[in-house]
Amino acid sequence: MRNLILGLGFLLMTFLSVDSVMAQSAVTPDTNAIFTTNVIFNKDTLSDYTGVEDYVNPNPNSDINPGTFFMRNILVVAIRFFDKLLVPIAILLLTWAAVIIVVRRNDEEQFKKRSLQLVWMAVGFGLVTASFTVVDKMFFGTTGEILRNDSSTNFGLLARLEMNGLAEFIMAFAMAIGVLFVIISAVRLMFAGENEEQIDKIKRHLTWSAIAMLLLLMSYTIVNLFFNFDEQGRLKGLDTVGISTELITLSNFFLGFVSFFAVIVLIYAGIRMVANFGDEDAVNGAKDTAKYAVIGLVLAFSAFTIIRFFLLPGGGVSGV
Repeated sequence: MRNLILGLGFLLMTFLSVDSVMAQSAVTPDTNAIFTTNVIFNKDTLSDYTGVEDYVNPNPNSDINPGTFFMRNILVVAIRFFDKLLVPIAILLLTWAAVIIVVRRNDEEQFKKRSLQLVWMAVGFGLVTASFTVVDKMFFGTTGEILRNDSSTNFGLLARLEMNGLAEFIMAFAMAIGVLFVIISAVRLMFAGENEEQIDKIKRHLTWSAIAMLLLLMSYTIVNLFFNFDEQGRLKGLDTVGISTELITLSNFFLGFVSFFAVIVLIYAGIRMVANFGDEDAVNGAKDTAKYAVIGLVLAFSAFTIIRFFLLPGGGVSGV
């Protein structure tokens, strides 16, 4: 078996290496535009390098060596080859996982397995998306290798912009998966009936899905607060003013969410009081629910004063 695998590996490398010096590389799109402009399978080619004196290196003035350019072409051919296989297989697996989640919604083990499957599919798509950047702009770029001696600041800025694009794609994909899980959990909750154990599990799924989506929304804010870059791509110090501003905005958002949720809970408590059917325990439970809802509303309406008092210099009493 090992000899067979080695033989197939050599055969694949031979296939990828055929005329790789003359191979034409695909136009490299920005990472954040790959799935929005449908250019992942773009087969447009660069200029033909065979007519120039140094046909191995398209830019003789750069510090890239012929061996690096040779390996780059092999990687480009490999990426194109596996792209053709990855997407249809991924679509089939995604459809299958979605069907299993819906059909076997009460099977906790299957739900976890399919959830992990969707997560790893997202990771796989992220790796494929990043492959263009990794090959053409980070390790085997046309202006030199990653360990270059010149233009290091511009290179760092470019790498950061590309990683931001990749992070945006991953975050959008994860948010879509999170919304899908919330919808599925809501449907399962509707059909759970009086199964308390099943209801508790679904509530946990909803809670963790909400927490995960909230962390995704906060991720850019947290990273940008602690890792600021100037226009040249250099890392700056900690932005204390920006931290205070973001904390004020974030805290007001949380308290605004509490206000919305408290109104819903207050309405629910009122309905329970009206439809108590003489059940004293139900009335007491509704009273407690209404009490905490009112406390939440008071905090929400006091958000602006509380946040400004504790976070702004001088206790926020300057009237600014």
